Amino acid sequence: MYRRWIAILLLSVTLISQAEERGLDLAINPEVAAIYPLQQQRVRQALAELGYRPNWVDAPFARRIQLLQSGVVDGLFLILPAYLAGRDFAVRVEEPLVSEEHYAYAIDEATCERYRQQQRLQLGGIKGVIYFEQIAARHQLTLFYAPSIRTLIQMLQAGRLDITFANPVQAAGLVPALGVELVRCSDQSLLTAQYFLFLHQRHQALAVPLAEALRRHQ
Repeated sequence: MYRRWIAILLLSVTLISQAEERGLDLAINPEVAAIYPLQQQRVRQALAELGYRPNWVDAPFARRIQLLQSGVVDGLFLILPAYLAGRDFAVRVEEPLVSEEHYAYAIDEATCERYRQQQRLQLGGIKGVIYFEQIAARHQLTLFYAPSIRTLIQMLQAGRLDITFANPVQAAGLVPALGVELVRCSDQSLLTAQYFLFLHQRHQALAVPLAEALRRHQ
């Protein structure tokens, strides 16, 4: 009887704890999720400290912003601030989740050599990612967009694209995710990008304490 009451008590405490945690729907690109599991864990821990739990909502890049604007989701996981500049519905959590240098990558060394010779190559970018346009203009590259990371890699493998730009974490993450190992063409960084968590404006009061909690969970 005693053990039964203890079990009931523990179950009650668990249910109460779960009820007290409020769910926060965060839109996430599943391809990005596969590359940044540690950042997901960091967000999960920070939210738990504040009495929230993340509910991950898979959505392609362009769709995520629409979901936030319409209020269907509560936030966006890992996005560049430039995409939400001037958008009143989005509140940035002022603690970067990722801060990385970006480099040129290709499928093989021969293509990298052509890049180093400053030949005009075809740059593969992800549709909706703004910095590809900036890099293409700066380095006189012809830009072609792919709808997803997987498609971009397939186009590189098929020779339809020459190079792309990524940070080392993204490039390394493609090995287990897609079975592809990219070759870095240069040690010169072309871009420093910081990715943040954004919340819908209805959660504006949560932005500052969440940033502080994220700093405690480096």
